[in-house]
Amino acid sequence: MLELISRLDERSKTDNCMPYDNSTAKIVKRLQEHETKTVPVIQKYNQLHGVIKIDGLGTFDEVFMRISAAVESGFKNLR
Repeated sequence: MLELISRLDERSKTDNCMPYDNSTAKIVKRLQEHETKTVPVIQKYNQLHGVIKIDGLGTFDEVFMRISAAVESGFKNLR
């Protein structure tokens, strides 16, 4: 969680900053809302169909490769 806050805090200092990311307090509030609103949806889908978690730490290319491998594996399992 600290890594996520750190990344969002760094983004808040760029020209691409969105209004909901322009302060650490707003970032923390948004993450708390994510926990209460999104996590239950993820849990429900996990019960119904399964959910694959992808480690989002690393470079863009590293994360992309993890996502690609998970998608490819999913398609292979459909056969």
